[in-house]
Amino acid sequence: MKYEEVYLKAYQDGREARIGLGNYFPFYNTEHPHQALGYRTPAKVFTSTPVEATSTGMVESLTPDPLRIAVPALMSCPKDGLDLSIAEVNNRTKALKTPPTLPPNSLINWARKELIVPVTLYDSASHFYQEVTFALQSIPDKAATANIYNVFWDITYKCLQEIAPRKPKKEPDIVSIIHGLLCDVATAKNFEITPQYPLGEGELDFLISGRLKTGEVVNVCVEFKHAHSRKLRDGLLKQLPTYTKNRGCDFGIYCVTFFKGTYFEEPKKYTIETLNSYLDSLWGPAELSNIRILVY
Repeated sequence: MKYEEVYLKAYQDGREARIGLGNYFPFYNTEHPHQALGYRTPAKVFTSTPVEATSTGMVESLTPDPLRIAVPALMSCPKDGLDLSIAEVNNRTKALKTPPTLPPNSLINWARKELIVPVTLYDSASHFYQEVTFALQSIPDKAATANIYNVFWDITYKCLQEIAPRKPKKEPDIVSIIHGLLCDVATAKNFEITPQYPLGEGELDFLISGRLKTGEVVNVCVEFKHAHSRKLRDGLLKQLPTYTKNRGCDFGIYCVTFFKGTYFEEPKKYTIETLNSYLDSLWGPAELSNIRILVY
């Protein structure tokens, strides 16, 4: 429901949500087939008896048969052929790991043209900048809700036990994680997110683009830096300002990840409070009014 209705419609208030969900639930209950229900609708399951006899006298469980769902053609095979197919599946020992994949911007743009996902236009560049800031501020809440803190760490396991001190993932390795956490709100809010955007002097972590009601495209440069990085100061005073200038962006957001705690001691000279004070002391004299700092 979240991905098929709520995130796509991006309701503005409770009234819109009540109307939209009221229209969606009849479809969800009476027309939408569910894999967990054996590709039947909730209404069909609700009105069925708990156990139904088929024409062959077999009993069909309300818990679907995974093999029947995944490979329906096998169910019509001769018994010997079906047994061989099951044995072949059970004897497979090699598993292929596939990395998580996010939809490319070209696919999202096509979906917007077809009115499959919302097309949000912004009143001004500052309005868009504010929405991007809100999206980035939501990352800690999402990580907490899904309890996925471990994905930001390199952890070595043996027999389900950690056998080495964990270390924060390197900055380039967290870009895909952050991108995944922003994907839903980007679709709902009509952001186009380009990770590791190439510029002459390096790669910007994220270029986030949106469109104003005037038709103009606006961009926000986003750079992530670990609090324990030796380049923390230069990232704020040199790197991000250079990126924003060369890309022609009016706004930038400097996101600082603070890992110090139970598993990690760096940066030794800062607490979260003193780190904020230090960054503020750099930001003010440098007159970086177009750059906002977020500390995670």
